[in-house]
Amino acid sequence: EMEDDEIPMDVILKACKRMRPSDRQLVKKAIDQISYTVFSSATLDDIKRVDGLGLNLKNIESNRGLRRSLFLPSDISTTDIVPTDVLCQYLDRLDTIWDFGTEMARRSKIDAIIAEAIATSGLPFRTYCEVKNDWSGPGFSYKGNVDYMIGAGDQVESFLLVVEAKKEFPDSSVAQVLAEAGCLLRNRQAVGKSTPVFAILTNAVNFQFYAIDTNSVVYTSGVSIMLSPANDKKYHTSQSLVEILRWMKWFITSMACISPACSQEDAETRSDIVKSAVIEVTKCFQDSA
Repeated sequence: EMEDDEIPMDVILKACKRMRPSDRQLVKKAIDQISYTVFSSATLDDIKRVDGLGLNLKNIESNRGLRRSLFLPSDISTTDIVPTDVLCQYLDRLDTIWDFGTEMARRSKIDAIIAEAIATSGLPFRTYCEVKNDWSGPGFSYKGNVDYMIGAGDQVESFLLVVEAKKEFPDSSVAQVLAEAGCLLRNRQAVGKSTPVFAILTNAVNFQFYAIDTNSVVYTSGVSIMLSPANDKKYHTSQSLVEILRWMKWFITSMACISPACSQEDAETRSDIVKSAVIEVTKCFQDSA
């Protein structure tokens, strides 16, 4: 709960736009002196703090993170997912010539899979890399860039999906990706966009999927999916690749349903459509037992 003399950061930032340049610089200097936690240093205890993101981790803690609380809808069938020859041949080639000992090297696979998922969706989303996603709470704030953010525009509040590429999987990276997604949720809510957000944590071998609803409850796909070629050492018949693309297809389809930018309707109709879509999407969010 905020003290009487505390002002939310989003209110301060909006007020800055109406200030003289000299006054704006003074405020900027004061903001820069605020203590921030970088995403890579975030812990699960941090992201639960009520004076910060206040995320509800009941489906993540006490080993529940291995239990599924996020479910694919039945209409996202494996038979609908056919990886393109371009993707499969590229992954085959990488496995032959690439050393994956560094995070940068692993991103080559992640780049290809994200590009496949978006390009084959036919939806107007773009991927941005190293996106600033700072957010300040009344007592605990975050600062840093996100590896990948995907959405229908180039502003933070236009994104709906974060992807964190992390060689160390999962270890501390779970808290990091949830901090990044939580800040995205809060940045969207600050401009009146009340929808769930999505997140993917991967080291290019293991893929784990998350969602955070508008009540700040975190949901997970459970045990990570391990990407590997089929028995013939090729990706054309890799079931793990199909399963990863299934999850990404659902995330991207859901994003299109709840993103006003993807609708051609008038504002009032668009708002009603988004509300209905959020209800439908969150039917796949179920607390783990």
